[in-house]
Amino acid sequence: MNIQTVARDHKERPPWVITTTVMYEGGVLRPTRTLDLPEHGTFRAFILPALPKAGAETLGDILGIDLSDEAQLQALAESQHQAVMEIAGLGQSGLTDVSEHHDRYLYASR
Repeated sequence: MNIQTVARDHKERPPWVITTTVMYEGGVLRPTRTLDLPEHGTFRAFILPALPKAGAETLGDILGIDLSDEAQLQALAESQHQAVMEIAGLGQSGLTDVSEHHDRYLYASR
């Protein structure tokens, strides 16, 4: 099924998302496989880091740290602790009925 068929079947609004791996070479993103897209079409892309390298078999490989290195583990734990503490307590308003009357709090006149 090509893109035009999918779009026509869904009221002319393409519902699809294509996920593929790309390589960045010479200022150009090049897909690693052929994509069924209209020539000279314009698309929006979201660039995410690649999945862990092939052969990454341990947590240390995936995290990129030596799990036997106490200093690296401590640094990782501290960075995670800081990230959690940035959001901890955001809900400490003293209000006890927010879940029941959330619209009142969200949309109240200010």
